[in-house]
Amino acid sequence: MNLQNFLVNTRLVLKDVGVKTLPDPLLVTFANEGKNELYRMIRSTRTDYFLTSSNMTMTAGTPPAPNIITLPADFSQLKDMLCTTLSVTGMTFSNPTAIQFLGWDRNDVVFKSLMRSTLSATDGIGLIMFFDVIGSTEIQVVPCLGTAGGATVAVNYIAVPADMVMPSDSPSTIPSEYHPFIFNYMIAEAMRASGDQKLGGYDAKVQGLRDSIGKAVSTRALGQPQER
Repeated sequence: MNLQNFLVNTRLVLKDVGVKTLPDPLLVTFANEGKNELYRMIRSTRTDYFLTSSNMTMTAGTPPAPNIITLPADFSQLKDMLCTTLSVTGMTFSNPTAIQFLGWDRNDVVFKSLMRSTLSATDGIGLIMFFDVIGSTEIQVVPCLGTAGGATVAVNYIAVPADMVMPSDSPSTIPSEYHPFIFNYMIAEAMRASGDQKLGGYDAKVQGLRDSIGKAVSTRALGQPQER
């Protein structure tokens, strides 16, 4: 379901069509609250349920600028990284997967010193590169690869669904069979806001969906990280 579906179907159940008593922005807020609650509920049952893998380009930095991996919009939490291709000053590492990524504070003296150095192709197997996740937008990596360098990194991370804003937006990160929770959550919250006497029935329905989705998530097979 997309946001337009959620809004239309909620108003039909509430009989709030024509001259509307509940403004669209309020219902959109309820839709995103329901989406967030559903996401938290699924992750509380299966921590790695939304594990996603994406091959990302590590843009080479030149001292004192670090290498940069730009993160996707749905990034929430880093799990691990694996270098698949790596070149430095025109030379290619024969076994880039042997490179180890070590999380480090970019304000630490070690990280800062490596920002002033360029990786050497003679560093060989077992090389360690240091990284720091900056907010939810990028990963900074050192030592620098230099102007002729480049790398591809497989990044495994926990994805999070963005808020729905446009009518065509949908919580696509969450399996569609769980979307009825959002719909019923919207109805319950709209009834709560308007003092509807039928609220108790929908609160019970939302709780029933919590229980059934929790059971489904706990027993659903979790395969390999989905590719992006």
